[in-house]
Amino acid sequence: CSTCPSAVAQDGDIVFVTGTVGDSAAGLHLLFEKGLDGPYHAGEQVLVAAHQQPKPQVEFARMLINHHIRVSLNDVSDGVASEVNELAEASQVTIRLHVNQLPLSDAMQMFPREKQIEWALYGGEDFQLIGTVAKEDWQRLLEQCHLLGIRCTNIGVVEAGDAKVLLVEDEQVTELKVFGYNHFRK
Repeated sequence: CSTCPSAVAQDGDIVFVTGTVGDSAAGLHLLFEKGLDGPYHAGEQVLVAAHQQPKPQVEFARMLINHHIRVSLNDVSDGVASEVNELAEASQVTIRLHVNQLPLSDAMQMFPREKQIEWALYGGEDFQLIGTVAKEDWQRLLEQCHLLGIRCTNIGVVEAGDAKVLLVEDEQVTELKVFGYNHFRK
């Protein structure tokens, strides 16, 4: 349809994600560790709520349609690693994902950094959206997100190349491998 914002990722696009990632997986970890009745302190309650009562980014999707912003888009149901790989495969591009730019909540700071990154990349069920947007539309996207009170973070860049994701952390670059089901795998 002519008003649908979905498109393929293109060389030079910015990779973004809404909200924070990893919270649901951290909440599930706490539920397994402490059970349904806890007790949970305030930060833990935030994470448990993220798992039990996620908030889909419906307003963000509406905004994209209303403002005709070209994006490739996926929901973070299986974790950032899986979803960003699906974007790369569907668009036949390379995506550089910057680990230090992943938006992690303050509540997750109680856990070791390695766990935070693991949950952000592989946890899933965050009900956030991940996608790419043309560099020239990035500022307009951020402005609209600000008006809606939606956090949107630049986490990488799209490059021409083979369909893969490169994980960039402290100047080290490794290919990101995914686990689980991939709809685009042949």
